[in-house]
Amino acid sequence: MHGNHLHPLPNVTLLSKQKRKFFAKLRDKKYRDQEKLFLAEGGRTVKELLSALPDEDHLMALIMREPLEFVPDELQRHSSKILVAQPEDFKTLADTEHSQGVIGVFRQPTLHFPDLLKKLKVKKKSLIVVLDGLQDPGNAGTIIRTAAWFGVDALIGSADTVEYYNPKVVRSTAGSLYAVPLVKSPSLAETLAELKKADYTIYATSPEGADVRRVACADKATLIVGSEARGISEEVFGLSDKRIKISGRPEAVESLNAAVSAGILMAFFS
Repeated sequence: MHGNHLHPLPNVTLLSKQKRKFFAKLRDKKYRDQEKLFLAEGGRTVKELLSALPDEDHLMALIMREPLEFVPDELQRHSSKILVAQPEDFKTLADTEHSQGVIGVFRQPTLHFPDLLKKLKVKKKSLIVVLDGLQDPGNAGTIIRTAAWFGVDALIGSADTVEYYNPKVVRSTAGSLYAVPLVKSPSLAETLAELKKADYTIYATSPEGADVRRVACADKATLIVGSEARGISEEVFGLSDKRIKISGRPEAVESLNAAVSAGILMAFFS
């Protein structure tokens, strides 16, 4: 990881066997859910997460692989959390084969839908993106990063949407998990009904929809992104207020990738 300055190695703590075993469990979704923690691997991802850290309590540990002579600026600020691991121990935590030698252990931000609605009540303009059954971690991570770029107010995922803290999702976000509020919904139908009550207009994509370039965007808008395989589910589609489409050349390409179409729509609505 490259920082502006490198600092000589402080008196660091070695990663204990007990902590290594505990952190290794976080590679399993069950334990991530239970402990409300997640692993983030790679210099850029860790650096971005640290820059958007809600508070110091959200960082549990920074695990760095031996041999280690210098600590970059961005990590030096959190030197009390640095744990140094031997290469074979580090391997048990890493998700990638050619790791950059740094793994962050972070706390999952907790936000419940009712609290989100309260926060957004005061906003005159607001954009929410809903993921309906999105399965591909790369797409989910790219959508989270794009949502952060366009200042989306929240991302809401259905129960069957890929887990936000899956290592591949975390990697694809390139560290933007703290930059946009993330919520999971046990029932999208109920969530969308609540959003309608809060004056949100629900937009769903459809081949029969109006061209998004000619649509007047509502001040409070919710965009639904469907799964890669089946698109938007029938029940959720039935709850949408307006149908829109991204015009293109269907004779050349059958459809757009979910993350690409979500990005185009966010650009129009933000």
